[in-house]
Amino acid sequence: MSEVDSVVTNELPEHPNNVAITSTKTLTMLICDLESRVRKLEEQVKDQNQENNRLHRRVSSIYESVPRSHTKSRRSARYKDRESE
Repeated sequence: MSEVDSVVTNELPEHPNNVAITSTKTLTMLICDLESRVRKLEEQVKDQNQENNRLHRRVSSIYESVPRSHTKSRRSARYKDRESE
């Protein structure tokens, strides 16, 4: 057996099942981590939606409290005269 063959043989696991078990455990850990991250992001989205709704209600109430006469455009008498012609 050459030196290269012995190095390659020494690096391989003794039982092929160990690779499957290790891979399964690693994938399970990754899935659990991703699930917790998704839950955290969902909570952040929920909180942001609540804040957006609160701000929307506040802006809407401020808008509703503005007198309408101030929001209409004011035309000069000269423009009104032309409009009636």
